[in-house]
Amino acid sequence: MRRKARAFLPVWISAILAGVVFLKVVRPDDYSPFVRAAMRLEALHVIAHLFLYGTLAAACRLATRAAWAPLALVFAVGFVQEAAQTVLFGRPMGPPEAFDIGVDMTAASLVVLASWLLVRRRRQTLSSATGVLE
Repeated sequence: MRRKARAFLPVWISAILAGVVFLKVVRPDDYSPFVRAAMRLEALHVIAHLFLYGTLAAACRLATRAAWAPLALVFAVGFVQEAAQTVLFGRPMGPPEAFDIGVDMTAASLVVLASWLLVRRRRQTLSSATGVLE
């Protein structure tokens, strides 16, 4: 499992950065009113960040036992992605980018918390099972 998760990480990072370039170069919102309307919904924007960076954090958590690693990776990738957007879209970093990084870190924190709770529960189940057998 760890090997697969480690192989997934560079693919995920490349895909998210390629997505930023795709949105800048192709501009799908110019061709589709549906895409234009969807891209204007802030709730969809937040859900997309939660999903994308949550999956990145989960893959990182599966790849390593260090609980801090998903937080560090999500922050680094989120910062690079927001910086790439500001360069490509020609605007300085500001509150919208900080909000996005905050949403990314919320997703990573939830994944780390959930993984910690799962490990804790598994340990309690194992310890109670071995206690019954004794």
